[in-house]
Amino acid sequence: MIKIFKKVFLGAGAAAIVAAGGSLIHPFGASNTPASSQTILREAQIDPETLAIVQRACQNCHSQNTEWSWYSHIAPVSRLIARDVQ
Repeated sequence: MIKIFKKVFLGAGAAAIVAAGGSLIHPFGASNTPASSQTILREAQIDPETLAIVQRACQNCHSQNTEWSWYSHIAPVSRLIARDVQ
């Protein structure tokens, strides 16, 4: 009985390690994109207060200046975030 428990425990542990290691591999390559030197709103006629709101609330995902959080490197969340940003 104890031998069976050990085998099941070791098998489950090995499967967990493989699953955790596999989740760190992003299937589409590196999800980080290089930052652009140009701003999206460079020619927009917009007041500074509204520009600050847009930069704070929207530009992280909707520009080339995305700051990738720690969980954006772990599958399956990384795939969803990379697709949304793209």
